[in-house]
Amino acid sequence: MNLYAEEKFPKLEFCALHELPKDGVWAVSTTDRKEEDRLLALQEHMGKRLVVPEVWKEVLPKASILISSAISGGSLEERFASVAKNRSCYLLIEPLKAAFPLPFPHGKELPCAPIPEHSFFSKALCCYYAHFPGSVVMWDTEESLKQKIQMANDLGFHGYAVR
Repeated sequence: MNLYAEEKFPKLEFCALHELPKDGVWAVSTTDRKEEDRLLALQEHMGKRLVVPEVWKEVLPKASILISSAISGGSLEERFASVAKNRSCYLLIEPLKAAFPLPFPHGKELPCAPIPEHSFFSKALCCYYAHFPGSVVMWDTEESLKQKIQMANDLGFHGYAVR
């Protein structure tokens, strides 16, 4: 998926934790706490060139973090701006396709229904949505993903990765 082919906002590749090259910028996807010591050592060697999931942001303050493109509430622009002002960030493209029960007190997704014909675009979330009795369905398109990438680029993210 090459959504945004500009050199100034490169696509980042994922690499296995035990196979990280000595040079370049690489993302790892592990969230396994058993890998903490290895990640701490890699952070000392790689610094911002090590890109890790957001769950590691407190443990690995010198590493860059992956910020998900998929949110179901609030403002995507505010979220991106708040993390990018204090940290080296990369966008993690996670196309959204989920149904959420209404009311939505616990943020738990439901299996997604088929995408409806009549929908709306949310500027705040940068995705499409439609209402059904008792739920709302949210999803991304190639165009909404391009908009999220452009927003991240405009707010100082260094690139993106696709899960």
